[in-house]
Amino acid sequence: MRGVSRPGSPTVPSPEGRSSLFLWHGRALYVGAVPVYSFAPHRHHAAQAGISLGAPFRVRSGEHEPFEPCAGFVVAPDTPHQGDVTGAPGVFVWADSEHLADRISRKEDPPLRRLGQREIEPLLPKLRAASATPLDCAGADALFRLVVHALSREVSDERPEPPPDERIRDAIGHVHGGELLRAERPIARLAARAYLSEDRFRHLFRARTGISVGRYLLWERLLTALDEAAKGASLSEAAHSAGFADQAHLSREFRATFGLTPSEVFKNSRLVQVVPCSAK
Repeated sequence: MRGVSRPGSPTVPSPEGRSSLFLWHGRALYVGAVPVYSFAPHRHHAAQAGISLGAPFRVRSGEHEPFEPCAGFVVAPDTPHQGDVTGAPGVFVWADSEHLADRISRKEDPPLRRLGQREIEPLLPKLRAASATPLDCAGADALFRLVVHALSREVSDERPEPPPDERIRDAIGHVHGGELLRAERPIARLAARAYLSEDRFRHLFRARTGISVGRYLLWERLLTALDEAAKGASLSEAAHSAGFADQAHLSREFRATFGLTPSEVFKNSRLVQVVPCSAK
């Protein structure tokens, strides 16, 4: 989400004060005004939802499509999109399938689903109250789950969800340990840990989580790098700790995913506080 300010327009802090970005394994929550006006086209490796607490957002599915106003939106994983938030305060969540993404983004939905005012109206009092007071990780976790629950989609058919696979759960837990992100051939290591061929492991991981294992590892690397930088590491140190070749590699991947570089996030640190939280 690269910030491209409109000519002559200053960055806009949240009316309630400093905005906050909370990070967990596989999910994130942003509360407050985004200190830029529009984002370059980008895609997330997780589902995303955004709800405006002020002026309508404007979103589109590609740079050749028209912007359309909406009170909120839901974007399926790996869906190209672009937003113009005009400095309005809002609440945004990102989640991979392991962390409830399939609750807000169903296969039968359009990849970019716009939300009307009626859909979000029951949620606004709680969101405004939460955004008006400082949040800790526990409060942010509760707010994340409130948004996911409010936007949850009913299953469109009666087919049961596949049971959890302990091999995939173990693999995800191993990824969260951190060391694997810096290892060579991490997917081959995970497959061997699960006593599967690499091709079979890739297939099973996607079938059980809805995302490729490569995309999942990249998402974890990006969040790990932000986490390390928020704790005081340089961007070069953060890149290496998350398994990127160097800071330039981190910046390319981060910009392709979020539309801006890590340095642009921390350049606005007086407006945006990055808060690493423990995994749930």
